Amino acid sequence: MVVNTCAFIRPAVEEAENAIREALAWKAAGRVRRVIVAGCLPQRFPDSLPGQFPDVDVFLGLNSFSRIAEIVRGKETGLVDLGSPTWLPDHRLPRVISTPPFRAYLKLAEGCSNHCRYCLIPKIRGELRSRPPDSIIREARRLARQGVKELTLIAQDTTAYGNDLKDGTSLSRLLKNLDRVRGVEWIRVLYAHPRGLTEELIETLAKAEKVVSYLDVPVQHASDRILKAMGRGANGKEIRRRLLKLRRRIPAIALRTTFMVGFPGETGKDFRELLDFVREVEFDHLGAFGYFPEAGTEAVRLPGQVPEKLKEERKAELLSLQAQISRARNKSRIGREYEVLIEVFDPDQKVTVARTPGQAPEIDGITKIYRGDLVPGSFHRVKILDALVYDLVGEIIEEK
Repeated sequence: MVVNTCAFIRPAVEEAENAIREALAWKAAGRVRRVIVAGCLPQRFPDSLPGQFPDVDVFLGLNSFSRIAEIVRGKETGLVDLGSPTWLPDHRLPRVISTPPFRAYLKLAEGCSNHCRYCLIPKIRGELRSRPPDSIIREARRLARQGVKELTLIAQDTTAYGNDLKDGTSLSRLLKNLDRVRGVEWIRVLYAHPRGLTEELIETLAKAEKVVSYLDVPVQHASDRILKAMGRGANGKEIRRRLLKLRRRIPAIALRTTFMVGFPGETGKDFRELLDFVREVEFDHLGAFGYFPEAGTEAVRLPGQVPEKLKEERKAELLSLQAQISRARNKSRIGREYEVLIEVFDPDQKVTVARTPGQAPEIDGITKIYRGDLVPGSFHRVKILDALVYDLVGEIIEEK
């Protein structure tokens, strides 16, 4: 068994540890010969993990991704490849798509150079390392030949893509090239740092034919004081200006964001600024979480740590506000027409699950269609009949 782990916040660490215990129980029962723990957990805790889980056979760092088959077949034990992360995927790496065959994630870069004061990602995954654009285009073409219709572009910070290459490579230029890949019909961008929303990028998002009207922009906060304490590199006024410009230039754009509540020093005034910001911008999708004090980050040493109970209260208030906004924005879509991508038929609910361009896979709401004869991976035109807090209900009006 290979347990691939995340470890940038305490809940992710706890989830990984539980998965390791489950795998070791299978090994103790004789159902598994070896247990291999890979990814961010051993990269973050190379000294303590072997003592915590002595029955794990191999702990793999982030540099061993391409060696996993060799290591599974071999007899190596202990800590392997736990040096500073340098590995990058490329188009030559064999890949099995774990998503439905008509959509896939496409990684643009590894690591992050933003060094936000609450975040361990640069320490775990290293500094920004962008893939050469030619490698990304080749992989996109290969995925298209395999039947992939929707590409979701990911990195720790997609808008930083190319900054380290120093040759003019940028997300904007990459999108223009991906827009010409035959077979791909939708291109979606996640994890865009608000500081990276340049005039050029906004114009590219507006003009590219296949880039859907959707953007995920993790804002984290709206108070200038808290944004500065976080080390986010942008103030509330600048973030607001860029997001509102996006809305003006691309009126149909769906915006997703993430906010952190309870960062050290956050006052009631700071939190009210955040709520006012959310009311003003009216995000289509919003995630929220309480600040986790992670050892190894600068933020754990900051004064004014916020009590857990207050974090939970603020998160609940923020999500309650967003539910009202989401419901209102969804209701405004009743009567409108959208192209949707068919995902799957749910026989229990007797409903087909589909997504509009404004609904990213796995993280946003869905569009329900009460028909059972629609082919997964096909595109159809729908008219929205009803709206829930997060989901839409539509009917097919045109075949494609």
